[in-house]
Amino acid sequence: TDGGPQIVEDYYTQAADWNDTMRVQASTLRLGWQANVRLDDRFGSSEFNSIRTVLVELSDSAGLPVLVQGATLRLNRPQLAKAVGEVPLAEVPGTPGQYTALAPISMPGLWDLTVIAGTPDAPFRQTVRLDVMR
Repeated sequence: TDGGPQIVEDYYTQAADWNDTMRVQASTLRLGWQANVRLDDRFGSSEFNSIRTVLVELSDSAGLPVLVQGATLRLNRPQLAKAVGEVPLAEVPGTPGQYTALAPISMPGLWDLTVIAGTPDAPFRQTVRLDVMR
């Protein structure tokens, strides 16, 4: 089910922070980075496991790998007002620009995965919608 009617927590705060939201969006466009996000079952996820491995490939506008520290992945269901969770992204050893996360993707359907990276002066946010089949 879709969870029925829901209240957006901190709605006033989100509205009051609109300028910061627009600053992050402008910074993301200025950086020109792209995040390719997909589920990667090579690392041991299964249809019976509610924890899935997510692979993120982060590249700059020239297609070169982007190295970041402290990046995270926020998980949302589009039909829910509240985020499902936020998990750290870990570098894939020996593969610059590739990161993995163990994420609680427990149900099929639409998921919005937001990559959060960059620095306080140059933040990056990109949301990718995935249709999870199992």
